[in-house]
Amino acid sequence: MAVNMVESCSENLVLPVALSTFLLDCVKTSAALPANGAVEIIEDVACGYGLAKQSHLRQCKQTPPTTVDKEQLSNTMNTVSFHKFLLDDKYKGGSIGLPVVLPLVPNNSPSRLRDYQARLSEITAALDWKKPTSTIGLPLTAPSNCWITSEQFGEDSNAPEYPGDSATDARDKLGLIDSGDDAFLLRLSFSAASLGEIPNNELARPVFCDLGNSRFRVRQSSVRAKAFAKGGWGATTHLGKFGDKNYRHSTGVCERVSSALPLTQLDNLSVEFLGKVTKARGVGMHDDDKAYAKKLQAGRSKVTIKKNLLSLLI
Repeated sequence: MAVNMVESCSENLVLPVALSTFLLDCVKTSAALPANGAVEIIEDVACGYGLAKQSHLRQCKQTPPTTVDKEQLSNTMNTVSFHKFLLDDKYKGGSIGLPVVLPLVPNNSPSRLRDYQARLSEITAALDWKKPTSTIGLPLTAPSNCWITSEQFGEDSNAPEYPGDSATDARDKLGLIDSGDDAFLLRLSFSAASLGEIPNNELARPVFCDLGNSRFRVRQSSVRAKAFAKGGWGATTHLGKFGDKNYRHSTGVCERVSSALPLTQLDNLSVEFLGKVTKARGVGMHDDDKAYAKKLQAGRSKVTIKKNLLSLLI
C-alpha cells in the first residue's frame, strides 16, 4: 500500500494533498474504531465510510468513451459473484425470481457443465433477466468499483499460452489472485460507448485507494505498461509471468475502474462461460505475498519507502 501511495503521486495520478487527506481520514477513523484492523480501516475510508464520510474512489478520472466508440470492454467474475449480485432476488426489487435455476457453482463433469451453459444461455436470452437492479460492481447504493479491461492494445506476444484453458488464462492475465483453482469464471463483455450514456458514471485509472487486490500495482516499467499508461489505463500483474522467472516483466492487460454499471444500460452485452481455473497461484515462495511485496519494493528498504511517503506529506 505504501509503495502504491508513493507511486500514485510520483506518476502524477494523485495529488499529495489528496493522499494526505486520505491518510488523515484513516488515522481519525482508526482512533474512533480501534478494534478494526488496518485493512478494514483503509477499505472503509476509501469507500466513504470513514469518519469524514468522503469517498476516495476513482481519483484519477478518465474521459468516458464517446457514443460512437466501437471498442468492447469486459469484466470477469466467478460464478458465485455472478449469481449473488446479478441474479439474486435481493437485487431484483423483490421479484419472484427467475424461471430457470442456475447453481452457484457448476458441477465439474462434462454433462453438468453443458447443463450449466444451457441454463446460463436461457437466462441471459430473456429480455428482462437484468432488470431492475443487476449491476457489474457492487449493486444497490454502496460505493464500489467495477474493474474493466479492453482488447484495444491487442494480444501480448510475450505471454504464457493456455491451450484449452480459458479460465486460467483470464485469471492469470487479469491478476485475479483471489480466484483459486476451484473457481469457475464468467466474462461479461459490452460496448464501451454505453458508458457515456450512463448518468454520473465515473471512469478512472486505478490508484492506491481503489482497493485493488494483493497483486495490484500502480506503476510498471514495461513497454506494454507504458502504452497502457499513455492511454489512461493501469496494468494488471500477469500471475503466470510473475510466477515464472523466464519473464522479464509481469505486465498483464490494461485495466480501469468504473462506478457500478447497470446491465440494463449496457449495449451488446454478452456473457461467456470460461470454465474452471485449473492452476493455483500465489502459494509458493517464488510467487506468494512476501515475494510480491519484495517485487514492489524494487530494492528499496521499508525505511526508504517511509521517507518517500513522508516527503510527499510535508
